[in-house]
Parts: sequence; structure tokens; C-alpha cells
Amino acid sequence: MFYGTNIKKTNINIIVARVNKCGDIANARPCYNCLLMMKAVGIRKVYYSVGNDELICENVNDMVSIHVSATTRVITMDKNKNKNSLQYFEKILINYFPNRIKKHNLDLFIKYNFSNVLPTYRLIICKSILYIYNNNNICIKNAQII
Repeated sequence: MFYGTNIKKTNINIIVARVNKCGDIANARPCYNCLLMMKAVGIRKVYYSVGNDELICENVNDMVSIHVSATTRVITMDKNKNKNSLQYFEKILINYFPNRIKKHNLDLFIKYNFSNVLPTYRLIICKSILYIYNNNNICIKNAQII
């Protein structure tokens, strides 16, 4: 490694695929930690498997994820003395969901991330504004859809 050298590249793409125990292609949409790392090193696009031999492509800078690997979740929840996974994911959503999101990225986030992580939370779209409500019917986040 060359210290003091900027190794960040701007035209790097990555492919992420996951195979489950049955040998089937599964959802490999990056978690929020992976997205933070991809952004930090300058990865431009990520192609990820979602099952049915399908790859999805998103620009990393436009992506949002609140999914966390099981290991990270256990360590973080234990460290913070938090045993409620809904509160844990809600906190990630509040901290990492952008104030502006592209429609394409929102659709993929809902389909491959939000619906699995916070299935009891509601999304309402009104005049290009997304409102996210928790189980207590409190709006915890809003964003402009562009």
C-alpha cells in the first residue's frame, strides 16, 4: 500500500451475488454498511442478484439501504443494549435515508429492502413527497422523490 496516495477510483463497478443453501440465486442487495464502504472507495455502480437469475443495477451514490447483516445486527444491538429490532432498523432509516431519492432507487429499496426489514411500517406518497410512518402511526421520515 502506498501511504499518502489517493487510491480512490471513479469508474469502478462491482457485482454482488448470493447463493442460498439450496443453491438458488438469492437477494444480495448491499446492506447499509456495504454501501458506506462502496461510497468511500468510489464504486460507481453495483450489480446485485435478487433471485430468478436476475441482476439489478444501481448507482451507488443514489442507493439507500437499511438492511444489516445478521452478525452486525447482533453485535450492534448487544453493544447498545437494544433488543428491539424494529427500533434498531427505524434508527438506521432515520439516520441514513436521504432527503431526496430517485424514484427508481425508491422502488428497488421498497421491493428488496424495506418490505423485508420493516414490513409493518407504512409508506405514503403525496405530490412527490414520501412519508414513512412507524407502527405508532408517527411520521418518522420524509423525502422528496425526484
